[in-house]
Amino acid sequence: MVRTGTVVATIVVALWLVLVRFLDHAMSFDGRMAWAYAFGLSLALTLWGFWIARPFVTRMSADRLSTPKALAIWCLVATLVGLAAMSRSFIGGEDWNGFVGGTWALIFWVSMSLCVYRLRPQRTSYSLAAIVGILLVSAFVYKGLQFTEIFWGKPLGSTDDEISLTLEQYGSRDASFQLAHSILGNHRQENCGDLCRILREYTNIRDTHIRRGVRLVDDLSRTRGQRPNIFIFVIDSMRADYLGAYNSRVDYTPNLDAFASDSIVFSKTYSQYAGTSISEPAIWAGAQLLHTHFPQPFDSVNSLRTLARTDNYELVASFDTVLKQLFAPADTLTKLDADKQLWNQYEACSTVQQLENHLDSRANKSEPVLFYTQPMNVHQFARNDVPSPKSQHWPDRPGFQTRITYEVHWVDSCFGQFFNYLKQRGLYDNSIIIVTSDHGDATGEFGRTSHSTSIWPEIMRVPLIVHLPAHLRSHVFYDDARLSTLTDITPTLYYLLGHRPIRQNPLYGRPLLTRTRQELDAYPQRDLLLASDVRAVYGILTSDGHYLYTTYDSPAQSYLFDLPSDPNAQHNVLTPALKERYDEQIIEQLQMVGDYYGFKPGVGSLLASAGR
Repeated sequence: MVRTGTVVATIVVALWLVLVRFLDHAMSFDGRMAWAYAFGLSLALTLWGFWIARPFVTRMSADRLSTPKALAIWCLVATLVGLAAMSRSFIGGEDWNGFVGGTWALIFWVSMSLCVYRLRPQRTSYSLAAIVGILLVSAFVYKGLQFTEIFWGKPLGSTDDEISLTLEQYGSRDASFQLAHSILGNHRQENCGDLCRILREYTNIRDTHIRRGVRLVDDLSRTRGQRPNIFIFVIDSMRADYLGAYNSRVDYTPNLDAFASDSIVFSKTYSQYAGTSISEPAIWAGAQLLHTHFPQPFDSVNSLRTLARTDNYELVASFDTVLKQLFAPADTLTKLDADKQLWNQYEACSTVQQLENHLDSRANKSEPVLFYTQPMNVHQFARNDVPSPKSQHWPDRPGFQTRITYEVHWVDSCFGQFFNYLKQRGLYDNSIIIVTSDHGDATGEFGRTSHSTSIWPEIMRVPLIVHLPAHLRSHVFYDDARLSTLTDITPTLYYLLGHRPIRQNPLYGRPLLTRTRQELDAYPQRDLLLASDVRAVYGILTSDGHYLYTTYDSPAQSYLFDLPSDPNAQHNVLTPALKERYDEQIIEQLQMVGDYYGFKPGVGSLLASAGR
């Protein structure tokens, strides 16, 4: 006869294996790291589920608990409350904040209920009635806020969309409310239909291969002109309004401000992707890519690598976790930051010091350098040896997040030292230096947090500052007020090194610097397709940067913001006609990207299969 323990153990192991399989496929990336995450998370969920199921397998005793056991449970309750209070510090800004926050809220409330039940089992009927009553009242209040005809549903003359935005913004701060918001539903949710199906089919594409490369110029051969050094600094998650060059209220970036005064500051630069694992590859490609993390094979679309190889540049890179996925082991490049093991350990000062040491120790100093780095100082989950703001008596600044201002100031100091180093070595005036970011971040000032699951102005707008050698600066035309994007960086470098004209393709970036105004105008201004990092969330930014349209698949909602009059995106001005127009435009552009790279929906899309 099979023992009960054996049956239970078999069920637990089976559940764990199923969860490992499901979660591994749910990851938007592949490899050992994805499997490790799936393994750990599935094990934790299995053990937690088994712990919850125990009272239903073995009936609890109705006797009062002994004092030591009761004290232990009360300590557990206090610990759970403490963890809940601190949860925002380690979950609130996580890229997976929706999934992790909702899971945490569910675990917390179920665990709390079990603890309370265990403490007073003989009063279960009264407790259950109270819990049901509280849930019903809460649900009624929640629905009352949603339906404008019920009591206070339209407080102080607020519009339906303002109420909807307010609820969504509050949900970003309260994981428990967001979970209830998802479970109970939203009467403002649209009938998404085919739109959501198509969005999901083109999102988080897995198990597909790029079937067509990116060719920015028709005939690429070694340049006959000068080859200046190229230094590209992509500061992860840095917003434009945290730099003095973009915001007069900023007083903590003196070195970057001085650098900007000697450079070209593009005022309307946007990332087309709200997360690193898509935005960084797009910079190297100089083109829009499929919505897939770490696209493969990447060499055929790696325009920046091709430029370095063609013009005989030494390619030097802070070999971060994204580049490790994109570059083949046989690729020849000088790798910095080999001592960093985790993605959030890449730190600007450490990288710059390694770069300076490498530049000084090179045997062939006449060979130009193309350098790329993406320091994580500003990212919400940065882990480095930088002293804490409190230890340095760093003051708060109204309207700014203190930790971010401190980290930006720290990066500014590192850059100041590096700029001085270049000047002392006679390299500054013979270098193209680019300072930008892969995306911005929502830091809570508008009730929004994180970046990779949504599209907001503070997430998509990024700085772009370009320093040119004198011999180039005096021979180029530019319009720093035009809309630009990160995919324009690599085509601009091609152009500056003499590889021209840049091919005109709706997916390609365009040169931001040309010899004449007529040549610049020949590259048409296009509406930008925007995408979140991990969800089927897309948007359109009009070519003049005036309107931002966003549409979400879950819950299905859409917004249109007039950015000149509403820069913080607080008032939805969408009409049915405009929604239809922008939805059609998003579908057309997604299909254009898919057709270019040879992707056919229905094969490589996890979200598509999950949504059916």
